[in-house]
Amino acid sequence: MKLQQLLSYTRKAVDEYQMIEEGDHIAVGISGGKDSLTLLYALQGLRRFYPKRFELSAVTVDLGYEKCDFSPVSELCRELEVPYHIVKTDIARLLFEERKESNPCSLCAKMRKGALNQAVKEMGCNKVAYAHHKDDIIETMLLSMLFEGRFYSFSPRTYLDRMDLTVIRPMMFVDESDAYKNLFFVTKMNNVAGLSATESQRASDMFMKTRYLDEFTGSKGVIFATGTPISNSIAEMYTVQRYLQYETLKKMGMAHFDSWASRFGETVTSMELAPEGTGYRQRTRFAKFHNLPELMNIFHEVADIKTADQLNLPTPEAVYHNEVAKPTEFQLAYLKKLSERA
Repeated sequence: MKLQQLLSYTRKAVDEYQMIEEGDHIAVGISGGKDSLTLLYALQGLRRFYPKRFELSAVTVDLGYEKCDFSPVSELCRELEVPYHIVKTDIARLLFEERKESNPCSLCAKMRKGALNQAVKEMGCNKVAYAHHKDDIIETMLLSMLFEGRFYSFSPRTYLDRMDLTVIRPMMFVDESDAYKNLFFVTKMNNVAGLSATESQRASDMFMKTRYLDEFTGSKGVIFATGTPISNSIAEMYTVQRYLQYETLKKMGMAHFDSWASRFGETVTSMELAPEGTGYRQRTRFAKFHNLPELMNIFHEVADIKTADQLNLPTPEAVYHNEVAKPTEFQLAYLKKLSERA
């Protein structure tokens, strides 16, 4: 996922649920993992252009384990110009030496959250940001249905009246699997829109891990709990199938992208308006599809797809207005410069 897309999702959540107000002092809970550090990047990036000014601090709860080094996090916060605080606790000693807990996770989470909230209040913050994303919301909902028999998940914004503290979750629209969509594949198709040639080391690492798990579980040990497996192009479906159905693709002779693409689609070249707005250009896209029922039957082996009409969720009625805004002189001059440069 690109930083621009991350900022877009974050701002959408912040705006829709009024998570940030003028003058807020927000503490970001930092565990050192990818989710909390991504949230720190997102809020620091958002602070540069968000119309409501707010302060940002980063907080880590040190559980008391030996040889726990937070210097890389401290260095990152220094680069981002975000104050960083480490809260020292004896949670590890209490759990394992005094109480000798055999299943410490629940109690540890409660004690860590309590230490975090107390430290945040002492720092003068009025809000604390958690790095829960869309996948966490879905997983919590499923676990609640399976083990509690109720349809429940945490809310985007929660007010803790005892602490006089507001918990916000700005990454609730961020899909974790988006971070693994840039999986490299070899293709003969050149200059085709929608087919990314970029390679993500994170995606390659994930692919190796899924292949390792498939060897032990018979291709049944990997689950992607995501609401948007395909968001930009049909090529993302091939990527998801490589993660979840690699052996199936091999048996069908579709392990390579060109073999997969030749069965389910083809490239189409058409004239499109150039980005600078001064004319048209030819653009080739992977946009014509066939054998879609067969493709969906294969994909349904690992995916459960629900459309809006099947869910029948209550939605407000929208009133649409078309507003035509004439370009300013500055915009016209800038577009002219773009066309000359192109």
